[in-house]
Amino acid sequence: IDDSKALNDAKLPDMARDIAAACPWDVIVINPARYNEMYAKMRNINRMLEWAHAKVIENLLEKGAPAEWILVDKFGDAGRLRRAMGPKGREVPFQARTKAEEDPAVGAASVLARASYLRGMKRLGDRFGVRLHGGAGGPALAAGRRFIETVGREQLGEVAKLHFRSTQQAGG
Repeated sequence: IDDSKALNDAKLPDMARDIAAACPWDVIVINPARYNEMYAKMRNINRMLEWAHAKVIENLLEKGAPAEWILVDKFGDAGRLRRAMGPKGREVPFQARTKAEEDPAVGAASVLARASYLRGMKRLGDRFGVRLHGGAGGPALAAGRRFIETVGREQLGEVAKLHFRSTQQAGG
């Protein structure tokens, strides 16, 4: 187990199945349309991540997942994340640190999240009949332009984060 960004995407579905069978887990999926709605209200990606992380932690604890401590990969203000947690999450010792994916549990969570992201991208691509490519750079820009040409600019918010520079560069 490693940071999912360091793994071959083709291996992730099998790894995610094995992880899901071995331990309690939860994933919050924020599709692009919902992301755009949330961003319009929150105007801050870290606040959205804090909400999602806190929700997953609380969901797992509500399901009875055992937790001696909580570890997350640091992405912003750890205090705000701590305050975003529900009552069960706030009862458990907590640490946010950089490179936390070196811990097998955080690495496993990274694999589950990336596998869910890839499934979601595939579903959206199938729904609109366009192969989507996440991230930034040439392949993502080309996919965005293809989407606009075949589906239309008005639907772009269904598959892309509208405030991202790459979306604007693609013609969004």
